[in-house]
Amino acid sequence: MARTELHFVKKARKPIYTEGKATKNKRGFTVIDRTIPANKKDKILVEVGQSYYWWKWRFGSKNVSLTEPTPDQLTRYGKSEWDEKMEDYEERKGNLDSESDKDDLLEDISEFKEELESRLENIPESLKESSVLNERIEELDTLYDEVTGIEIEEED
Repeated sequence: MARTELHFVKKARKPIYTEGKATKNKRGFTVIDRTIPANKKDKILVEVGQSYYWWKWRFGSKNVSLTEPTPDQLTRYGKSEWDEKMEDYEERKGNLDSESDKDDLLEDISEFKEELESRLENIPESLKESSVLNERIEELDTLYDEVTGIEIEEED
């Protein structure tokens, strides 16, 4: 997961516009100068004296926010499949209302574990022991056991 460094500016020295004006730099490349309005309709995003956060990707433009960005905004490719599924499983684990919900969750965990095991089979033998997949399969086993141990109180 590609991440970037976050910077905090206490007081802006110049206004920062939402679009900015395209200009040429010393090497002849087009760059966006967000301290100069692109046109009369360009709105000020950060006023002089206002605090803000900024971050930049390699070969990308500068991102500016008045509020602290979320981890998703600082991660180039978003969440991994693993992170998304584990968040979903944990949320569903905390909201189990019926045995049916519990069975569905256990089935989903088992299916994902089987998928990871099949991926592990396709890895060369020399790399299998050090694979992250082993740790993740163990985590899924632990989660499966936790969910199995939850007792659901059915409402009459």
